[in-house]
Amino acid sequence: MPVIMCTRNLWRVIGGSGALAPRHADDPQDTRLGGWCANVACFPEGCFVVALNEVTYTTIVFPLLPLPEFILPFSLAVGIQLSEAGIPPDMIQTEVEPFHKNVLFRKNSNRSLLGSLNDVCFRVGWMLEDAGRSDPGTVFEIQRDLNEMPHVDTHPGGPNTSLRLLFAEAARA
Repeated sequence: MPVIMCTRNLWRVIGGSGALAPRHADDPQDTRLGGWCANVACFPEGCFVVALNEVTYTTIVFPLLPLPEFILPFSLAVGIQLSEAGIPPDMIQTEVEPFHKNVLFRKNSNRSLLGSLNDVCFRVGWMLEDAGRSDPGTVFEIQRDLNEMPHVDTHPGGPNTSLRLLFAEAARA
């Protein structure tokens, strides 16, 4: 099942109940992408969820919705970005389908990933302000542009390159 590591603020805003447990090495994981680190970012243009994948640093951005509606735009944003990176439809379905069964929410325990996420949230705000609008097409363009941006200690080609390499390995296996 997919793992979404939330900030406490995001967990509260989406209506999560109880305290988030720390991520465990034995948490079930049935996707190649592994876990996601997610936060809420509010700007004059609206509130958005910004999430980074822990394996590839793939970025997704979508309007904030409470649970249980939160899961649908999360999975759609993942599928859209995988498609944008040129991942085959059958592999996209394999990655996205588990979101519709069960998702495990955990406390973020990766401080490096959280630091990168905070940087990306700042960039999203700047890009929204620069665009002057927050319609779905603009949010998609922002997501697409962010996935061409390299991150420290990741593949120099950026998240889309990392996605293509990850799924090329899977296709060869």
